[in-house]
Amino acid sequence: KVQNVAGFKRNKKSTATSISLPEDLPIERTIYDLKEEDKVCKTTGKALVKIGQEVTQKLAFKPGSYFIKETIRPKYAMPKGTEEGIVIANLPDSIIPRCKADESLLADILVKKFADHLPLYRQSEILNRDNIQISRQVLSQWTTKCGLALRPLYDALKKEVLKDRNVFIDEVPVDMLKPGNGKVHKAYMWVMVGGKESNPGLRVYNFRTDRTYINAAELLENFEDGVVHSDKYGAYETLANKKRFIWCPCWAHIRRNFIEAEGGDSKFI
Repeated sequence: KVQNVAGFKRNKKSTATSISLPEDLPIERTIYDLKEEDKVCKTTGKALVKIGQEVTQKLAFKPGSYFIKETIRPKYAMPKGTEEGIVIANLPDSIIPRCKADESLLADILVKKFADHLPLYRQSEILNRDNIQISRQVLSQWTTKCGLALRPLYDALKKEVLKDRNVFIDEVPVDMLKPGNGKVHKAYMWVMVGGKESNPGLRVYNFRTDRTYINAAELLENFEDGVVHSDKYGAYETLANKKRFIWCPCWAHIRRNFIEAEGGDSKFI
């Protein structure tokens, strides 16, 4: 927005706020009131009249809190003269059987690692500041077991993505420490986007240690009679030549070649 000022133009100050807060945040109120003797006019001795109040709000922070989720299951002995034994209710289902961590803690670990990019060793150090000692190795085991337990969800999401007539696929290089020697090795995170009538599109990620043709073939194994949108990587072109689907390479990549060609060769200009 522009506001006219004599001689020149000045950008009008924006009224948009740079902080957005949820309406249901808890509020802790502290009242700073006058002393009782200050609520009386020094001149007339009459009591002051309250006409309103000033409210100042600031966003504050408390360290994340942890608690023990205790499950109590009474045990009952069968009465004498009947079938002997002890009766007890079954434990609720858990994503990792006999795990010391509740699903709420496991979810927090996964979100911090994969959404916030917070390595497990740092999470271990953060927990230690709250006097909760969990080694990186244990966190790693929980992460792996959660991944295995969530595999059916991944398979279901991938199936839904491949149901769509249009599937978008790409692979992004990521650094990986090579087991044994600790050297950095280039790996790839493949992503497929689609999903019939889904808005926004569903996304599935698949980690591979290389970018070979077999990876693309496996990911698109059950996709036929649709359109695959990708870059100009030859693996997709090879699959398209088998007439299983229509290949739609990215026009931005094609356009790049024309832009580079426009520069010409300086030797012949």
